[in-house]
Amino acid sequence: MRDFQKYIAAFVGIVFLVFVVWYFSAIVAYILIAVVMSFIGRPIIEGLGALHIGRFKMPRAMAATITLLILWTIFILFFYYLTPLVINEFRALKEVDFTKVSANLKEPVAHLNAMLSSFYGEPIDSVNLKEPVEHLNAMLSSFYGESIDSVAVISSNLKELFNTKNTVGVFNSLTTTVSGLFVALFSITFMTFFFLKDSNLFMKGVSVFTPLRYENNVNEAFLSIKKLLVRYFLGVFLEVIIIFTLITIGLSIVGIPINTALTIALIAGCLNVIPYIGPLIGAIMGVLIVMLNNIDLPLFEEFLPLLGFTALVFAIVQLIDNIVLQPLIYSSSVFAHPLEIFLLILVAGSLAGPIGMILAVPAYTILRVVGYEFFAQYEIVKRLTKGISHERSER
Repeated sequence: MRDFQKYIAAFVGIVFLVFVVWYFSAIVAYILIAVVMSFIGRPIIEGLGALHIGRFKMPRAMAATITLLILWTIFILFFYYLTPLVINEFRALKEVDFTKVSANLKEPVAHLNAMLSSFYGEPIDSVNLKEPVEHLNAMLSSFYGESIDSVAVISSNLKELFNTKNTVGVFNSLTTTVSGLFVALFSITFMTFFFLKDSNLFMKGVSVFTPLRYENNVNEAFLSIKKLLVRYFLGVFLEVIIIFTLITIGLSIVGIPINTALTIALIAGCLNVIPYIGPLIGAIMGVLIVMLNNIDLPLFEEFLPLLGFTALVFAIVQLIDNIVLQPLIYSSSVFAHPLEIFLLILVAGSLAGPIGMILAVPAYTILRVVGYEFFAQYEIVKRLTKGISHERSER
């Protein structure tokens, strides 16, 4: 009976914790980002703290402030250099000779028309839009029970989209977004400063709500979580650097200009942080940028082969990532099987989208460590947390 009550209490506690995390998800996200930033800045602040100029030793608060400035400077410089690269790629569209594009398409379109004509047994114009528009009008008219002009409807909707009322709505939405972004940046900076200044602050906050008999378990759990997450985020950072380098080299080899290759590699490397769907989105964006910047090339002789080689570069890099990098990061840093991680990310993605996929592994790592400390007597917990014992033996 007592064991049953324990199970019920544990279940209620977990449900309540999940509800609190969901209800205050924005605040929880700020805390998690601040913790991650404090982990990233830990080597910097420790290095500053070890500096001595005569008898002067840098105060912890000053070291935390300098570390924060260094971190934000790195992020700002990253976007400062990335944004012009992206803008320049889209500016290149203005230089496209669309007359040349049209001339390059004449032969493929004529070839397509010939194929369609031979298939249907009558002359076919593959780029004639009159018949599809008439067919669309007929479908809309039969659905609404009255005559519908699809072109007029689209034009009317576009005018409505850009009217004054909607413009005001867009402005209000933009103002709300900017305000929310400012609050987020201030909150994250504020919390990161104190996490850097006092490395045990987070643990102290948790200890306030911890019964004395579990204090040792909580301390052990915190040390394990800290070590595993530092290793995981370091692994992810190295993965991004390697992906960026491989894509830059690969695209340069197939003939993409270095500025374009760097832009695509930066975008793909950053998106690679989102497990599984991130690399796919990065590859699609990369191929799209190459396509838009080379649209005036001869179709069969240069354009299609260039797109094919670009896609091949992404496919090879993705194979390297899936076969070599990810198993090393997930298995060696958080001691979890790749299939286990894959299923976890699928569930997290279906529940919380891309953000859930990004946070799935860190959250799962925390849960496994907590399970190892407090529920190791259960067989299922023993199996799920088998790798945690290896981390303890490394201390």
